[in-house]
Amino acid sequence: MLAAAALMIDYVLNVAVGVSAGVGALVSAMPGLRPYILPLYLGVVLLAMFANLRGTGEAGSLFALPTYFFILLHEPLLRLIEKLDADSPERRVAVLIPETVKDKWWQNLLHMNRAGRLRAKLVKLGGPRLTVATVPWRLYREEQAAT
Repeated sequence: MLAAAALMIDYVLNVAVGVSAGVGALVSAMPGLRPYILPLYLGVVLLAMFANLRGTGEAGSLFALPTYFFILLHEPLLRLIEKLDADSPERRVAVLIPETVKDKWWQNLLHMNRAGRLRAKLVKLGGPRLTVATVPWRLYREEQAAT
């Protein structure tokens, strides 16, 4: 009974963190969706619930495409930098990566270190002519936080 309760709590937390990170990434890419954060959260949770009710195979195939899209999102940028390096070896390249500023400790759980992983890939790929810098980006403007 204790193991079942632990699994249930783990699953609920996993869904909460995954949905929060996904909707946060979507809203950061499209700031116009900010007023609809709660409906987006609820819609994704309902989608996950109905997919899981249909079975593991259907749920896996439903969520595979967005997962692969996210994983492969960095590849075009990496290929572009390789191409620039091959075409003109004397050229310097600068890449600015927005990095989420986390005000609370628990935001580290919700907003994974995507910028850090991309930065690590770029540093590994690039040579001395590649400059990678992060730009701080706040989740909420200070005016919104005060209200």
